[in-house]
Amino acid sequence: MKTIKILCICLICFALASSAFVLLKVEGAENKYISDMKDKWITYRCFEDKVGQDTSHAGDTITIAEDEYEKGIGMHCMPDDPTYLEINIEGLGYKSFYAYVGVQSYSAQNVFLEWGSIKFSVVVDGVSLATSADLKYNESSELIAVDVTGKKTLRLEMSNLGNYSCDWGVWGEAQLTNLTLEEIHKANQTPVPVTATPYILPTQKPETKDTDKAYVSDLEWGASKSYDEAGVIRDGTTAQEEIYFDSEYFEKGIGMHAVPTGEAFVEINIEGLGFTTFAAYVGIADTLTSHDISMASVEFLVYADDTEVAKSEVKRFGEEPSLLKADITGCKVLKLVILPSSDGISGDWGTWGGAVLAKTDNLEEIFATPKPTETPEPTETPKTTPKVSATPNKNATPTGNTSRQNNNSFGTVITIVLAVVIIAAVVFVIIKMKVRKK
Repeated sequence: MKTIKILCICLICFALASSAFVLLKVEGAENKYISDMKDKWITYRCFEDKVGQDTSHAGDTITIAEDEYEKGIGMHCMPDDPTYLEINIEGLGYKSFYAYVGVQSYSAQNVFLEWGSIKFSVVVDGVSLATSADLKYNESSELIAVDVTGKKTLRLEMSNLGNYSCDWGVWGEAQLTNLTLEEIHKANQTPVPVTATPYILPTQKPETKDTDKAYVSDLEWGASKSYDEAGVIRDGTTAQEEIYFDSEYFEKGIGMHAVPTGEAFVEINIEGLGFTTFAAYVGIADTLTSHDISMASVEFLVYADDTEVAKSEVKRFGEEPSLLKADITGCKVLKLVILPSSDGISGDWGTWGGAVLAKTDNLEEIFATPKPTETPEPTETPKTTPKVSATPNKNATPTGNTSRQNNNSFGTVITIVLAVVIIAAVVFVIIKMKVRKK
C-alpha cells in the first residue's frame, strides 16, 4: 500500500513537471483576457484576415504541443510580415501582460502543420519589450511577459521564419493583469528576464525648432532598416544615385529597399519641433545601374506615434510619383515605412522625393525653391567736380592725336630711306654691267 502511494505521488510530480507553464492562481489577482476585449482592438493584420478568439484562427482549441488552453488568441502568419493584433490599453490600470506562445499543433481538419516556425514579439507604445525564441511545431510553449504600467498601446506581433504556410501562431491565456513581472515569473517558477536599457531616439539640433521646414535627410535618425548593407540612403536612391522620376529631379529625399521580413523603415524624433505636415513624392525612381527593377512594386506608409496617417497606392516601376501628405500635428515619433507587394522584393527600391516636414500645409510653400539672397547694390560715391585752372598751362604736353602724328612722321622717314637704298642698289647693278661690257 505504501509503495502504491509513493508511486502515485511520483506520477503526479511527473505530470506537473511535464505540463505546460500555467500561471498559478494568485490571491487578489485581477486580469482581463485579450480575447474578451474586442472593443479595444485597434487593428490587426493576419493571413485570411482571421483572429481566433479563444481558438486558433481556424477555430480549433488552442493547443501547443500536448497542452490545451481555454483562453487566448490565434493568428496565421502573413507571407510578408508583420502579422499583428494591436490593442488600446490606455487608462485600464493593469501592470503587466503575459501569454504562453507557440505553434498550434492541432487541426480538426487534419491540416498539415509540421513545418510551422514562428517568432513572437510584444511591442508596447512602439517599443519592442519582449521577443521569443524561434518556436517550432510540437515544441513546448514559452512564457512571454512585459510591463504595461501607464502604457497606451499593446501590439502582439508574429514573424514567419521563411515559410508561412504552416505558421499557425497562438497566444495561450493572453491577458492583462495587476500582477508585477516578478509575481508572474515567481508563480511560474521562471526567472525574471533582465530588463534591457530602453532605446532612446536621438533628438534634433536646437535650431531645427526655429525653422519653417526641415528635410528628413537632414535630421537625426533613430532606428532604420533596409535590405541593402548601406541602409536607408540620404538624398539618393537605394542605389545611391541622384533622385530622378523621369525628368523631374529632387535634390533632397531618402531611398530604401523593401525587406523580405518586416518593414523597411526609418524613425525620426520630432517631439516639440512644431511641424504639422509631412510631404513627399513617392515611387520607384529611375536608375542608370545594370539592375533590372522593372518588376518593382512598393507601398509607402507614414506613421505618427504608431498610428497610420498616410498610405500610398502600390507604386510600380515607370509610374509617375504620387504626392503623399500627412498631418503630423503633435507627433513625437515619425516613422516612414515601405512594404513590398505580394510579388516579392526584387527591384523594390522605394524613394521618397523631397521628403520634408513643414509648419504649413500649403504645398507651394512646402516645395518652393528657396530664393537666393539678393546682393545689395553698391552705394554710389558722390562725383566731385574737377577744379579748372584759371590760366591755361602753356607748357603742358599736347593731348589728343599727338602720338599718332609722331608715328606717321616716323613711318614717312623709313619709307624714304628704303627708297634711296633700292635706287642705289639698282644704280650699282647698272654700273657693274657696263664695266663688264668694256
